[in-house]
Amino acid sequence: MATSVKGNETREEANWEDLDPGLQAVFGLVFEREGIDFRSYRRKTIERRVVSRLQKLRCQSCEDYVAILARDVAESRRLLEHVTIKVSRFFRDAPVYERLRTEVLPELFRPGEAQAALHFWSAGCGLGEEAYSLALLLAEVARRGRSLPKVAILATDLDEAALAGARRGRYPEAALAEASSQTIAGYFSRSEGRLGPQYEIHDPIRRSVTFLRHDLLTGTAPIEGTKFDLILCRNVLIYFERPAQDRVFHLLAASVTAGGYLCLGEAEHLPTHLAPDFEVIDRQARLYRKL
Repeated sequence: MATSVKGNETREEANWEDLDPGLQAVFGLVFEREGIDFRSYRRKTIERRVVSRLQKLRCQSCEDYVAILARDVAESRRLLEHVTIKVSRFFRDAPVYERLRTEVLPELFRPGEAQAALHFWSAGCGLGEEAYSLALLLAEVARRGRSLPKVAILATDLDEAALAGARRGRYPEAALAEASSQTIAGYFSRSEGRLGPQYEIHDPIRRSVTFLRHDLLTGTAPIEGTKFDLILCRNVLIYFERPAQDRVFHLLAASVTAGGYLCLGEAEHLPTHLAPDFEVIDRQARLYRKL
C-alpha cells in the first residue's frame, strides 16, 4: 500500500494534536527521511503498528525508539515496511477475477479491430500477487488461442522492499491457495525453502509486469500522460483518513480512460460525487466502468 505526502495539506485529515510527544517525534523523523506523513493513515491503525514495532525492539518508551531512529537511519525504512500492511494472495477474492476473465477482458479485447496497447495498473501492489494474477489471466487467454493486443501491466507501491520482493517473484505456498493446480503447474517452479515450499513465477510472466515506486497521495499519475484501461486498487484506501481517501479517489478517477474499468476492495465504495462518472458493473465485486 502507498502512503505519503509532503506539505501542510495532511494536517487537516485528523485531530492529531493530542498525540503523544514521543510518537510526534517518531512521525517527524520518518517524514523528514522518507517524505511520509503517517497522519494520512487511520489513527488507530498507525498507532497500533508503531507500538508493535516498539515492542518488537523491546523499547520501554517512544523516547527509546527515537534514540534508535536517530542513530540508525535505516530504521525509518524498516518502520515503513512494518506499518504498510501487505496481505494478499494470487487471485484473492476469486469472484472478482472471474468477472475480469468473463466480462472485462472480452470487452477490452475487440476481435478484428486494430488496437493500441492497453494499460493496466495495480495500485498499492504490495508483493505483486495482484499484478501477476492479471498477467496470468492474460496468459490463459493467449493459451486458448486468442489474439491479444499488447498489454502493459504497471504495479506500484510505496515500499521499496516489497517491490524488490515482487520483482523476484518467489512466494510461499499460502500465497497460491486460490490459484488452480493447472496455473501452479504451468507458471511456477517449486523449490524447498527454509520456511517451507517456495514457488517462483516463470520469467515470461515476471517480465510482463513493471514494478515502480509511486506515492498515491501525491495525486499525480505514476506515468505522466498515461491513462489506464483497467485499474485495481483493492484494500488500500481503507487504511487512509477520509481526506487522503478523497485524494486517491480523484487520482484513480482521473487516471481511468473513458470506457475503462476501476476495481476497488470489498470494503471500499466509490464516493457519491464521483458516481455519476461511472457505471456500476458489479456492486459486490466493486467493479466500475468509466463513462
